[in-house]
Amino acid sequence: IVAGENAPYGDAIFKSPKLNLAPRSGFSFDVFGNGKTALRGGYGLYYDRTAPYALGGKANPPYNAEVTLNAVTVDAPGQSHGSSSYSPLDLVALNTKYTNPYSQQWSIGLQQQAYRNTVISADYVRTQGTHLLYETQLNQNTDHLAVARSGLSTGTGSETYPIVNPASVRPYLGYGKISQYTPEASSTYNGLQVSVRSQVTSALSVDANYTYSKVLTNAATDSSVPQDSNNLKAERGAPSFDRTQMMKGDWVWKLPSFSSNAIAHNVIGGWQWAGLFSVLTGQPIEVTMTTTATFANDGVADSTPRPNLVGKAQDGKGINDWLNPSAFAIPTLGTFGNSGVSVARLPRQTQLDSSITKDFHLYDKFHMEFNLSAINVLNHTLFNDVNKSFYTGNA
Repeated sequence: IVAGENAPYGDAIFKSPKLNLAPRSGFSFDVFGNGKTALRGGYGLYYDRTAPYALGGKANPPYNAEVTLNAVTVDAPGQSHGSSSYSPLDLVALNTKYTNPYSQQWSIGLQQQAYRNTVISADYVRTQGTHLLYETQLNQNTDHLAVARSGLSTGTGSETYPIVNPASVRPYLGYGKISQYTPEASSTYNGLQVSVRSQVTSALSVDANYTYSKVLTNAATDSSVPQDSNNLKAERGAPSFDRTQMMKGDWVWKLPSFSSNAIAHNVIGGWQWAGLFSVLTGQPIEVTMTTTATFANDGVADSTPRPNLVGKAQDGKGINDWLNPSAFAIPTLGTFGNSGVSVARLPRQTQLDSSITKDFHLYDKFHMEFNLSAINVLNHTLFNDVNKSFYTGNA
């Protein structure tokens, strides 16, 4: 389909939604009428913008094609000496029944003034994503077993299985990958959010927050590619940005000077100490697989395979043995692994940051600030990944 030429949508290549109503509402109620207890809630529907992935069509023919010629000459630029190659064309597609992704958000919460300068809040928040984009492979090859064992030993002497190019068993012959951005994924977020804010004194303020939540989705990003494009349900799980528990706090304290002398006050007064701490549950881990098979163990050339899960993925032995290799197994050749996208989590992350500042009044409107900041004061190691590639050698 070429926009403006043979597209049924005129100058567009897909039907763009025209009526995206996004209602929003909310309420606030003084429960006891004394201004100290408030019940609040709200709902909103929010549309994402039309994705720019249609621009990927500029890589499609007739705008882009590549032929490799060897040892050509100026006199005969089209003549190739030796073998020339013309690889199957990869295409970028967009679902013609495109629907803008949108999210719905609900919240209801209670706020209570505990003391004159202290407020405690507790909220339930839910977000639901619908028609989220993911990258499906329309030209995923068939005959998985023949492709997976292509060129491997048959186990009989030096005999090997026939070489089978995935391009020869694709539904649309002559083409390689056909990556289509499809608005059929979904997500949910459910969270309990609790916070305490207190102005302890005129010089000290303290905030503390705690969240217990869960994110589930079958497409963490617009470019997520399923292990099997015919089985999106197998991708359902916690994405890498899910944090089951988060606890954060901060404080700002204007330190007293203990001096009435103006000069001494300017030197030892005006200091401020601030800090921020956080304790976060580790991120989910997706274990993928590396094998000696030419086109991966599952025989699909366009995705990353996962192993079978046969035990407890995380046995708690420590950071040097964070994942349990014996919990995974190579699936039968030509089949997909049953391991999910979030079978374990990285270690917990704990961090404390702090700073000390001082404002020096030099003259009239001139000031100088001294700032000493320290990141990760307790020097906790913040692991952001582990070796999560499974292969026969580490089984």
